Amino acid sequence: MFCIFFAQSSFAQNDSIPANELPLADSLMQKTSDSTVMIAPFPTDSTQVDSTQKKIENQSDTTKTDTTATTTALLKKETEPKINTDSIEYAANSVWKLYEEDLYLNTKREVHPDTSVHNLHRYGIIQRNNYDYQDLGNLGTASQSIFYQEPHQIGSRWGITAYEPYIRRPSEVPYFNTLAPYVDIYLVQGGQGKSWLDVDLSRNVNPDWNVSIFYRRLSANKVINRAFRRNDEQMEHQTFSFTNRFFSKNHRYKMLAHFSWYDHNMLETGGVQSTISLDDFSNQNAIDTLFQLDNSQLDYNLSSFGNVVQYGRTFHVYQQYSITKGGQFEIFQLTDYSQNTNRYSNDATAYAANADFYSQYSDFPSVLSANGFTYRTAFAQLENKAGVKGRINNFQYRTFAKLRNYQVRYDFPFAQGEIQTSQEIDIEPELFVGGGLRYFLKSKMNDKIEEEIDELNDYEKERQAMDSLSKKDSTDINFAPSISIKDNTISVVSYIDASAEYQLVSELVGDYRVSAEWIRNNLTVGLSRTVYSPSLIQQYSFQPQLRWQNDNFERTTSDKVYASIEFNPLKLPFLNKVDSNYKISIRPYVSASNIQNLVYNDSNSVAQQTLKATQPISAGLAINGSYKKLHALLDFRYNQNLGEDLIRMPPVFVNFMFFYKNKLFDNAMEAEIGTDIHYHSKYKADAYNPLIQQFHLQEKYNVGGFPQMDLFFNFKVSRAKITLKVNNVLLDAAGQGYYDTPLYIAQPRAVEVVINWLFFN
Repeated sequence: MFCIFFAQSSFAQNDSIPANELPLADSLMQKTSDSTVMIAPFPTDSTQVDSTQKKIENQSDTTKTDTTATTTALLKKETEPKINTDSIEYAANSVWKLYEEDLYLNTKREVHPDTSVHNLHRYGIIQRNNYDYQDLGNLGTASQSIFYQEPHQIGSRWGITAYEPYIRRPSEVPYFNTLAPYVDIYLVQGGQGKSWLDVDLSRNVNPDWNVSIFYRRLSANKVINRAFRRNDEQMEHQTFSFTNRFFSKNHRYKMLAHFSWYDHNMLETGGVQSTISLDDFSNQNAIDTLFQLDNSQLDYNLSSFGNVVQYGRTFHVYQQYSITKGGQFEIFQLTDYSQNTNRYSNDATAYAANADFYSQYSDFPSVLSANGFTYRTAFAQLENKAGVKGRINNFQYRTFAKLRNYQVRYDFPFAQGEIQTSQEIDIEPELFVGGGLRYFLKSKMNDKIEEEIDELNDYEKERQAMDSLSKKDSTDINFAPSISIKDNTISVVSYIDASAEYQLVSELVGDYRVSAEWIRNNLTVGLSRTVYSPSLIQQYSFQPQLRWQNDNFERTTSDKVYASIEFNPLKLPFLNKVDSNYKISIRPYVSASNIQNLVYNDSNSVAQQTLKATQPISAGLAINGSYKKLHALLDFRYNQNLGEDLIRMPPVFVNFMFFYKNKLFDNAMEAEIGTDIHYHSKYKADAYNPLIQQFHLQEKYNVGGFPQMDLFFNFKVSRAKITLKVNNVLLDAAGQGYYDTPLYIAQPRAVEVVINWLFFN
């Protein structure tokens, strides 16, 4: 609140808003049913649509007349008529979402709420990430990427990330700007007692000040094979956040702030095991025999569940002030405070029942069974970042200094022969410096549009460019535009970018990250080098059964190169002669990494470091095609590790979606009906250890080789988007089940419903 009042007193001057920043109401010049053509960026991937909507076909004559008059006035550079906001038909084009990165990079890109039904059936973490993740077979369970990922930040970090996909990071928080109160309700009612609820409430206090509230609740019942009991919860998650977006009247000062809190409760099962002898199944893979057993013959490895509680809170403020009106020179400052706690516990009775499971990991002194145990880790981080940035013609620059302070504490049980029950890790404050430079390029689409509307001013060029692009059907295949920005700026699609960040340390070399990327029309080429320290969970563990202190671990070095090129649209003369109603786009892509000094958890879950190189590579081909109202999306990927076998990936990885799209019932319903299929070949997927909430190597089990097939019916009526879905329809026909993670049976067949309802006034 202090920032708001300070901004109002300091920056509410008589300076007029720059000509390229129109008032919110005045930006609604060309109305569509779901979005305005003002600032919604056209997606670079036609299968991942954030806000691609269509114009109303049956507009009233009055609306057409008003729009024509307004457009004519703009073309003649006359003063446009004032819009009465009380008469506006509120829709998605009256709501804007801004992300911090766009403000930081001066793109001024804002998107509208997604009103497309495409991919609505993909609600789970695995499906939302195009099946690149593995989890424990149920909603809200621990998950990780199948493919190698570098850490989000260099320097010290916590390292407990199993539940991170369910927690919104600051970069994922949207900041709204609305003409009227806005409500977004997202509800999933899944099989076996799964539910997911997201609610966004947003309202502008005035045209430059918005406050919003976000609430999330997830829950899921315990499932063993295909059986579950009502009100027998395994997981419950809650998130609450409050966001604040404030711009001064002259838009020289801008602030984004949010506070969030989350609480994640999980009963860890340890996977399933047989309660009978498996001698009669000796000719089969041991893990596959579990599907053939009756539910009464199965039990969890942790018969008395391990109780995991993880909670945290974040306070985040980003603010910037433009010294010059055109944004050529700006100063910015960011403060981020986060606090996270993870606790694993078993009381005395549960500990005694689970003793066999615990004792398999190490020979460290065991906890007295009469006491049970609780293992708690707490990590707090305060980050302050400040610097200068801006844009000069086609150049965008930024430079900064960043200081981080940490607090780390471990609480562990009183064990035989031990007195100390807590440990604090002293981490010195860490200082970083960095910056970047981006040069915006012109694209073919940009050149074509400029030739057609050369007589218009720069701002109106972008308005009309977005008008022509925002009317495309969500699954149409077209060149990605280079004009996708709100105010008198350049492309975020075609650019050359270089950035670097370095940790200042007393040693010769500290953590650092350097990267370069070139995006030109449909070509992308990039490379990066990241040198990062082991996480705290890799360096220290005081768990009663798994203890280590790895002060001797070296920094990991990761070099990565990637490239892709899209032929969009792909012209095939021999098909053109037969039928010209087809559209095809293909995008080959490749990525390769060379990783030195990788830290991993071995088959006993203990953190280790290798001195040998690990070299995962992936090469794939994405094909998007359509014929009239039929659409097909195929993504085929081949993966291999050329170095030490410490990053396990399925060699063959395929996603395929086929659907029919049309408007039904006199255009009252927009619908997609089809199937979504995923397949990956067998491989030794990482296992999971609930004691430390880490995935680790295993040599016993091959998982995969099962075609996962869902049937879906996505449709939209008025402001409501609805999905009816049957998942895992090939169960029994293709096999009796499958695993994403060894010993954790994946989701059985179920009927699920997804509802996303948007309210704009």
